[in-house]
Amino acid sequence: MSSRVAQRGFTLLEAVVAITVFTIGVVGMVQIVLVARSTSDQGSDLVMVSGYLKEGIDAVRIIRDDDWEAIAVDGSYRLSAQPGTTPPWTLRNGSETIGKFTRRVGIASVRRSDTDGNGTLSAGDLICQGTNCGSFEDPETKKVAVTVTWQQGSQQKSRNVFGYLTNWQ
Repeated sequence: MSSRVAQRGFTLLEAVVAITVFTIGVVGMVQIVLVARSTSDQGSDLVMVSGYLKEGIDAVRIIRDDDWEAIAVDGSYRLSAQPGTTPPWTLRNGSETIGKFTRRVGIASVRRSDTDGNGTLSAGDLICQGTNCGSFEDPETKKVAVTVTWQQGSQQKSRNVFGYLTNWQ
């Protein structure tokens, strides 16, 4: 009879161990699913941000192609779609909100260093940045920076891209 009691006690111990192992496995799987979902959401956000950044630079390029004067004034802008018009975009003061994303287009003057030493603004002069930079302001070139910010959980995220546009016409 005592061997039967020992047998039952051993079975109860096996059940407790099995439930513990199962619980640890389930908790681990839940953690994996939560991390995978978070990573997927982050990846999806970055794909959207990349599209908004590219669209921003392309839109300013289209505006420049139509009318240089439309981007000649330095400032912080938002893009405003004008379907059916040429160009299909205009710049307005401020920033724009697209869902959870905020996009801002910055336009800034460009200075050049007198790298060829001829004392005048010329094609050989390099664009420079900083406070002690360049002796010549180039009125025919603008720096365009597009910035997208968004909230991801408790963190503020931001990505940007910039390029230089010239008055080529």
